Amino acid sequence: MPRPAATAGIFAGGLSETAAKGAMAGAVAVTEAVARRAAKNADEMAAKRPIAIGENMKDRVIPTATELNADYYKPRRTIGDPLRKNERWIDDKMREGREIIDIGPDPKKAQRSVFYEAEKKRTYRRDYPVTGMGN
Repeated sequence: MPRPAATAGIFAGGLSETAAKGAMAGAVAVTEAVARRAAKNADEMAAKRPIAIGENMKDRVIPTATELNADYYKPRRTIGDPLRKNERWIDDKMREGREIIDIGPDPKKAQRSVFYEAEKKRTYRRDYPVTGMGN
């Protein structure tokens, strides 16, 4: 049986035909595994839901996040600084590469939320892209 040109040099170098076929099969398997991993990573990134930030969680952020199929900050009643936990949450979401949708400040409030302001500052400092929805 004639040998493919790609393996002719391998045989000349002293490898048996069986070893050469095994090496080529291994290379193909590795290439296929890398392609599967890249596709899985792309799928995982696409599957990550965006997050919604803004003021007035009950009346604005949660309903909008639900409508957009987005995640939002859900504080837990545990020991520790709630503001720091919120900052850590937004940092984690940026590290994950999540889209951030900003529904804006509550137009009915004169005083800005320290939590919303902290989220805005953290995205600004990192020059992280934020999709704005206005007020």
